[in-house]
Amino acid sequence: MRTNLLALGLSLITAAGLNAGPLAREQVDGASKWLLHLDLENLRATKIGEFLGKQVLDKKLSKPAADLKSQFGFDLDWRRISSITAYGTDFQGPNEPRGVLLIQTDLEVRKALDGLIEKLAAAGAGDQCPVKKLQGDPQATYAIHSQVFFGFEAGKPIIVSKSREFLDHARAVLSGERPSLKTSQSFSSFPAFTNGFFFLAAAQGFSEATQLPPQAKVLQMAEALRLALGESGDNLALNLMLKAKDPEVSQKIQQVLQGVTALVALGQVENQDLQELVKSIQVGASENMVSLKIQYPIASAIQKIKQNKDFTSEDN
Repeated sequence: MRTNLLALGLSLITAAGLNAGPLAREQVDGASKWLLHLDLENLRATKIGEFLGKQVLDKKLSKPAADLKSQFGFDLDWRRISSITAYGTDFQGPNEPRGVLLIQTDLEVRKALDGLIEKLAAAGAGDQCPVKKLQGDPQATYAIHSQVFFGFEAGKPIIVSKSREFLDHARAVLSGERPSLKTSQSFSSFPAFTNGFFFLAAAQGFSEATQLPPQAKVLQMAEALRLALGESGDNLALNLMLKAKDPEVSQKIQQVLQGVTALVALGQVENQDLQELVKSIQVGASENMVSLKIQYPIASAIQKIKQNKDFTSEDN
């Protein structure tokens, strides 16, 4: 039962991670050091999104959804989840519960949790019930094994965190009691997008706070980064921007990236796919910003996914 209940909580989080609307800066803590955002509304409108939805996600989630329906009466339809944003205010290790998820959905998650509590109570779980309602209206809070916390407020996204403290912090941001990205300077120096993207990642202050691997030493010269992935015509388009402290450092980062690109091209002459990818790379610098743009044919990306052994074994 413990494993199944944790699976319920994690399945809700995972499914939410597949869906997202436009990033709402007013919902993200103004002190955030990193954030991830996935816009499935944009993704579903793309060729790669249509393929992933029908050929990958529907298949991968069919059994978990059936199990949740039969065991808990919860109808997990990932298409009913509209947005997710994950963020954190520091760079603690992977075992530290420091992050927050904001989920916008019309799935009846709270109703499912209430029903589960009633079901377990009727079965005699009593005080040992692994799912508990810690706080009622207007700010309902639930916990599963005191490891996954859910926060609900009318008209607001669902808050999910492994830390009750961080859940309360996120709730304060949503209510306007704590500063948000809308009023802070975090990540504001990057230029606006000219194309639609369905995935966004951003981080700042990581060069001093984290131990980067040797392959990523170039990031230590940057103060912040933003990575976006989208679709442009018949290609997947990746846009990476690095913010340096001054134009001199910006030029150094540009030179390093150009050198790495050249080394990859020379070292993988026989790899035609990689050669085509390298040819599409554009590295540029302006003031204290460095940009790296990559394009990859959508048809080739779909073909690579189809060749993956997990995809082919499940398809069979």
